[in-house]
Amino acid sequence: MRYCCFDPAINNEYTLLQLQQAYPVHRFLLEGTKDEKLWDAAPWLFVINDNPFQRFQQPLISLNHCLFLESPDPPELLAAHLQAFVYKTIDGKEHFFRIWDARVMNRYLSNASGDELFRLFGDSLTSICTAGDNNTSFTCRMLNKQHRTVNKTITAAEFFNGQPDQDPEQPATEPPPQEEQTETTKTPRRRFFLD
Repeated sequence: MRYCCFDPAINNEYTLLQLQQAYPVHRFLLEGTKDEKLWDAAPWLFVINDNPFQRFQQPLISLNHCLFLESPDPPELLAAHLQAFVYKTIDGKEHFFRIWDARVMNRYLSNASGDELFRLFGDSLTSICTAGDNNTSFTCRMLNKQHRTVNKTITAAEFFNGQPDQDPEQPATEPPPQEEQTETTKTPRRRFFLD
């Protein structure tokens, strides 16, 4: 599943209401915590099935510093997983870790140890993505076997549709017809696996 982590404190309440209407499967990230009364100024997790930057092109809509997550978990489990990282106690003092803010997450992912990254990704997160300046490209981070993040920059079309962007000047073409192969001429397809 693909998720958008949205913060109305960074953006605005109007956008929150529009997102709630457009994406009916959502979860308040601080639900069940001592701060659950902050629903209008705290993060929300939305299950998204399209590109919110294309869907909402109104002047009052603000989607700044959203975090995009890919996870096999349903919203309830992913919200519980993320809640475990929100409150941090350092030297006996409680701090808020704004993991839903793309700026904070980018810094954290760049400086976190392998163990911290392993705890963050766990079995709940496949990738953590942030939008570029013009929201047409995304930097996605995945965890490799050595507990280091692997960065991949992809276009919005690849991220939301699984398809690379196509030049509007170039019409889509069908692949050229292939010669029919018999069992004796068929060669096995080679596969390469990268870590």
